Amino acid sequence: MSSIIEQLHPLYNAESTAMIGLSKRFMSVGSIIAQNIIDGGYTGNFYAVNPNSEKVYNDMKAYHSLGKIPGDVDLAVIVTPAHVVAEAMQDCVDNNVRACILISAGFSEVRTREGKELEDEIVRIARKGKLRFTGGNCNGVSSISVSMHALLSPVRPDFGNVGIVTQGGSPGVALMGWAKRYRIGVSRYTNAGNEANIKISELLDYYTHDPQTKVIMMYLEGVKDGRGFMNSAKMATKKKPLLLYKSGISELGKKAAMAHVGAMTSSNEICEAVFRQTGIIQVKNIDQMVGIAAAFSTQPPPKGKKVGILTIGGGWGVITSDYLGAAEIQIPPLLENEVEHLNQYLPPHWSKGNPVDTTDGAFDSRVLSEIVETLLKKENIDGVILIGPGMREAFGKIHYLPEISEFASQQEIQLAKELEKLLDKYQKPILTLKIYALEDSPAVEELKQRGIPVYETPQDGVAAYESLVKYYDYQKNNL
Repeated sequence: MSSIIEQLHPLYNAESTAMIGLSKRFMSVGSIIAQNIIDGGYTGNFYAVNPNSEKVYNDMKAYHSLGKIPGDVDLAVIVTPAHVVAEAMQDCVDNNVRACILISAGFSEVRTREGKELEDEIVRIARKGKLRFTGGNCNGVSSISVSMHALLSPVRPDFGNVGIVTQGGSPGVALMGWAKRYRIGVSRYTNAGNEANIKISELLDYYTHDPQTKVIMMYLEGVKDGRGFMNSAKMATKKKPLLLYKSGISELGKKAAMAHVGAMTSSNEICEAVFRQTGIIQVKNIDQMVGIAAAFSTQPPPKGKKVGILTIGGGWGVITSDYLGAAEIQIPPLLENEVEHLNQYLPPHWSKGNPVDTTDGAFDSRVLSEIVETLLKKENIDGVILIGPGMREAFGKIHYLPEISEFASQQEIQLAKELEKLLDKYQKPILTLKIYALEDSPAVEELKQRGIPVYETPQDGVAAYESLVKYYDYQKNNL
């Protein structure tokens, strides 16, 4: 295993990077990636290689070949047309470049003999020169350790502890964008593209042993080495959560996957069997995957399947309970002394049970944090779902007096601070679900910044909580 860590080290930790094929053109593939590298704060040296020009995008100096660059180059980013990639790859080998990101397309994914022969040639060159590369037909790599964003993407992720591997570039862009929405950061992002050289299982092995990565998200269209992937997945799930959205399970999806990255696909039944055997968390909706990752990124593990619910609206509590019941997560009743304790804070007509429905009693500044702590104290409660962050802030905006609006916002922000303290004190997960909150709500933003995920719907929040329970239950039973 140490060999793959060493082989891929320069892909994510390059002290010097050269882009081969960068031109003068704005809005070209190369210029977009170069701007992401520069604006992303890359800590290493960045060079351009173009045999036909001394100046390229943004007036960067260009070298005619890698050998003309002063000093060693650890990583090359190739953006040349496909028919000259072999020449660029040979230049990398001749100059002891150890890793490469092959952005260029036009290889096996086009399903022509010429494309396949071009790919075979560059693989032969790389293998002979002990050069590892991701792609071709990929949109790049991001890495926290050197602030690298070698990305053909309109979004650069914030840095954090979530690792992402995708076979398609556009799902990667979407996942990185959604990560910003949840205010979670990315440790590594890799688009495997055609997997001509570096395979999905090898990327998974690297992420598994990467101390910067706490949770792994994957988007796959097909698996070329099923046995190798299963072995890598079993190793990964022993150490950290592995979330996977598998596309290409319908007949139309299978055809699209083959046309996109030449991926061999599997039926849904086979995929589900693999998930059960390996401990992979199957994500049924790709837009839920980042929300699930946010829970793993920020929350301690639940010790069991019992949850407390606090809601500012009874109906949303009922719907959340339905989803929890379908996931076989229990909602224990409150004890008599707990009901008596909460009677001090809530109006006489509150629900007197779990879910705790505050009705109109949520507007006292101490109520919500007191209820959350009461639930967290219970030995038979393993975590809490709070429904309605931002509601009081939204009600405050209705009033014509600005001081009322400000007071409501400050209540919400204070609650976020108190929830952060309770999370640290009790080491039980706390997730929150919106009923309604203002666009760009300061209250919601405060929760996210303090490591409390906020979900749009009960379905999204319960999917995240269910995944926490399933993964740690799998670990308990298989380690």
